[in-house]
Amino acid sequence: MPFSKFRRGEASSVSFTGATVQVESVEVVRKRAKHRLIGASVLVLVGVVVFPLLFDTQPRPVPVGIPIEIPGKDAVKPLRAAARPATVPPKDKKEAGAAAVEGAATPAAEMKSRSVVQVGAFADSAKARDTRLKIEKAGFKTYTQVVETPEGQRIRVRIGPFTTKEEAEKVGEKIKSLGLDAAILTF
Repeated sequence: MPFSKFRRGEASSVSFTGATVQVESVEVVRKRAKHRLIGASVLVLVGVVVFPLLFDTQPRPVPVGIPIEIPGKDAVKPLRAAARPATVPPKDKKEAGAAAVEGAATPAAEMKSRSVVQVGAFADSAKARDTRLKIEKAGFKTYTQVVETPEGQRIRVRIGPFTTKEEAEKVGEKIKSLGLDAAILTF
C-alpha cells in the first residue's frame, strides 16, 4: 500500500474518463482538519513562547553577592600632599647668602623622615594575602612589594608611609596585638 493511501485511510475511488478521483467521507475530512488545527496551534505556541526565549537579546541579571563597604567621611583621615618646592643650587657664595633668609625653611629641613611598618616578608603568596587580609580587616591600608633576595623572591607586606616615627610605632603596637610581627622602618 502506498504511503499516501495509508495516511488518508480508506476511501473509495471513482474513475471518470481515465482519471482516478477519490471520494472521502466526511469523518476522514474532519479528522484531517482536526490534525491540521492541532499542528497549527503547536506552531503558533512555539512561535510565541519558544522563539522569544531562544532569541532574547537582553542578558538575564546575575545576582551579585559581594558586600561593598564604604567607610564614612570621618572614619578615614584625609590625605595631605606635601608640596616640595623645586630647588636650584646657587651659582656662587654671594647668591647663596642672599637666598638664605632668616626663619625660612631649607629643603633639608622640609624633608622629614618617613616610616613604614613591615609586617613580614613571605615566600608564599597565599600567606602574604592572608596576612594582608587580616590587617585590612583591622582597619589598616596595606601594600605589597616584591623583592629578589639571595633566598629567592619575597613579598613584603607593609603599612604606611607615616610622617612620624611615633605614628608608625602606634600602628606597630596594634599590629602586634593582632598576633603579627611588626618592624618599623625609617627612610
